[in-house]
Amino acid sequence: MTVLPVRVTPLLRHGLTSRARLHTHPTHPLCARKQLSKAADVSRELEFDATRLESARKCLMEFNSGAGGVEAMHFTGDLMRLYEKYSHRRDWLWRPMEVDSQPKGGVRSAIIAVEGDQCYTTLRFEAGVHRVQRCPATDPSRVHTSTASIVVMPEMEDVSVVIR
Repeated sequence: MTVLPVRVTPLLRHGLTSRARLHTHPTHPLCARKQLSKAADVSRELEFDATRLESARKCLMEFNSGAGGVEAMHFTGDLMRLYEKYSHRRDWLWRPMEVDSQPKGGVRSAIIAVEGDQCYTTLRFEAGVHRVQRCPATDPSRVHTSTASIVVMPEMEDVSVVIR
């Protein structure tokens, strides 16, 4: 067993004169070992949570139109329909919770609940900003760049929090 050297002088300056207080100070080797074992326990719990996250059967998808005005809203609507068709192909349940459609067509923002086998694992990499360049129907000589952002969040079935 190796014993790490402890500088006692700074501990004495802080009023830690008794041996019991010395063993509970963070710079003492025994206390450091306890902290390392606690950190290992926490990392094991996080690994368990990561595997639970991988198998999440429910997730929320949030669609937001970005730069590009009405064209961006059309692009967001197209993306939403694309993922809706994809989820029906995979036999996932597609449930719109909130959709902000515009009178000129397109979608400004939407929140969709998706449920099915491995839906979060499959859709998590679709999150981010999507960009399209297209020629608008009103003026085919120009090119418009439109963006839409997608957020994919897992919805855990049971959540348990332990604070120690």
